[in-house]
Amino acid sequence: MRKSERTPEEHRGSSNLTPPFKPGKSGNPKGRPKGAKDGLRARLNRILDKNARPEILDLLKKRGVSLSSKSNRAVIAFALIKAAQAGDVSAIRLIFDQTEVPLPKQVDLSSSIPLTAEQKRKIAETYLGSLENC
Repeated sequence: MRKSERTPEEHRGSSNLTPPFKPGKSGNPKGRPKGAKDGLRARLNRILDKNARPEILDLLKKRGVSLSSKSNRAVIAFALIKAAQAGDVSAIRLIFDQTEVPLPKQVDLSSSIPLTAEQKRKIAETYLGSLENC
């Protein structure tokens, strides 16, 4: 009979399968420390907060770039801004998505005060006109 075919009662009687911890006791009594994170976002943030490689910082320095921080985050932000300034639409979109409040997809013209169709049209024109000035 294979081990996987044993019943729970047979497992309990086996001397080499004793649990490493007493029943009701955890193997990690204190648990995970507060603030400990292991997700992808946490890992990326830890990498972004580390200093960039010296050769990258030296290259930027030779080009006259002085960053306020030597972190990977600062280097990447600088490179992203340069790409956007050069006309890279995806860089522009990424910066916009991360820094600007999204525009409403729909304008709510309902209110407790009844408006005529003409008043609603004027409000819409004013709102849309303010977007064109941005």
